[in-house]
Amino acid sequence: RTRSLEGVDQEGAPYIKTLVSDGSTLFGVDLEGQTLYTLTLEGEKLVYTEPVAIDLSSVTEGEGPHMYVRNPQWALITGGRLYMRFVNYEENPSDLMSFDLKTGEKKEHQIAHLQAASPYKEGKLIGLQYNINDAWDDSTGEMKKPAIVAFNPADDSLETLGSFAENTQDSDELMSVYYDPQEDSLYTYTDTDVYRYDAPFNKSRLIGYLPMYTMFTASTPGGITPLPDGRLAIAF
Repeated sequence: RTRSLEGVDQEGAPYIKTLVSDGSTLFGVDLEGQTLYTLTLEGEKLVYTEPVAIDLSSVTEGEGPHMYVRNPQWALITGGRLYMRFVNYEENPSDLMSFDLKTGEKKEHQIAHLQAASPYKEGKLIGLQYNINDAWDDSTGEMKKPAIVAFNPADDSLETLGSFAENTQDSDELMSVYYDPQEDSLYTYTDTDVYRYDAPFNKSRLIGYLPMYTMFTASTPGGITPLPDGRLAIAF
């Protein structure tokens, strides 16, 4: 069920490109405006409140009317911080940043190529790390397997937990993961299949199928999320 909301297209309203929630509150990121907003509904009107300035200069290109801010590959909120990871074709040592939800205080985390992530245990993130610039294994003549890793934002330490078991063509097939803390399981997918990894994350189980048929460019970053009735929603 959808409905049109007043204020979304009104003149002067923030241009929200990224929606993210901490589980109870909805937030929106105006990338060009470099501002984080709390979003609420008052009747049929969408209200933007509590603006927090965030520094996106490191992913901003051009100037003035020609300024462009890269879209985050994924965004999530955990531990009172907004995390956003940006595509990294330049081999920068850092492409993940986080911001305090209240103050906008920024931290550039010393990790690269975390293609997908989900909140994990002890304040960590769990996800898939894969460098598209170093994807080919000359010794085997095949694509390398992405690593399932746990990342600790507190000290930027990284622990390899397992390996992605499925065959993939490129990193565009690694856009989303969801970690279920009750089951201690990680869910992800390719363009045709949905997989579940149970701890210690070294073996996958096929649990469903997707009708994308190699059209993975239509996949939505961060597009896997749990529904209240126990199902997973996957958007593409």
